[in-house]
Amino acid sequence: MAAIKTTQMLVYAMMEQMQSFDEKIGVVPGLHLMLSRVSEDSYADSPFVDSITAQDLPRKFVPPKMDQYRKSTDLEEHVA
Repeated sequence: MAAIKTTQMLVYAMMEQMQSFDEKIGVVPGLHLMLSRVSEDSYADSPFVDSITAQDLPRKFVPPKMDQYRKSTDLEEHVA
C-alpha cells in the first residue's frame, strides 16, 4: 500500500509541474504555435507518416556518413 501511495504522490507532483510548465509556455509569444505542430502520438517534425516511422531499422543498417551542413554553401548541393 505504501508503494502505491508513493507512486500516486509522485504522479500528482509531476502533473503539477507539467501544469506549471504549460502556464509558462503560454506567456511566450508564438511558442504555442510551434509546439502545437507536434503530436504526442508521432515523431516530432518527421515528414513520414507513423506507419513508416514505427518500423524497425534493419539490424545491419548504418546511416550514411555526411558532413554537417554549416550554412555557408548551397543546401541542395550539400544534400545531393
